Amino acid sequence: MQTRIRAASPRDAAGIARVHAQSWHAAYRGILPGGYLARLQPPALSRHWRQRIGFTWGRDVLVAERTRRIIGFATMSDVEDDEELSGFAGEIGMLYVLPELTGRGIGSRLFHQALATLERHELFWAVTWVLEENSGAQRFYEREGMRDDGARRRDMFDGIAVRVARYAKPINPAIDYERLTAGGPVIGTRGR
Repeated sequence: MQTRIRAASPRDAAGIARVHAQSWHAAYRGILPGGYLARLQPPALSRHWRQRIGFTWGRDVLVAERTRRIIGFATMSDVEDDEELSGFAGEIGMLYVLPELTGRGIGSRLFHQALATLERHELFWAVTWVLEENSGAQRFYEREGMRDDGARRRDMFDGIAVRVARYAKPINPAIDYERLTAGGPVIGTRGR
């Protein structure tokens, strides 16, 4: 069956919500609090996605569809919460595929289309945050050429702090990737 990657529209909200809920329940069981996951239900998520889709560049959403059914999605935005990266880097905020379809290349296609979107917005590199206990996602991003750049944070889920690692990949040769992986300054001056 043919899988199509395209920009999302508000009519895709219910399909994205279904993928969101099913993929989080499968990927994060035992990692995130059970009560938090129990509240991730398609009707509430559908309202969220309907409001989010269709705005400006800061809220780009892609979907993977097969026979008019949403089977995966990815979100991209400019990095705004890190002064060093703002204006230079784009973030892949979410990338999920229905659990029964993982391992079939759909996530890779979404990933590469997300990178292409970030490149069109003239950003130099891409980052994403991965739960430290989510080894499957870590392996996926490493296969796609991203590397753990050493940045860490804690995200809160029902009052419980969960450790998250940042992965990065250059999408413009102006970035010195060796300095990134060696722990040196990540971004030099533009034009060098």
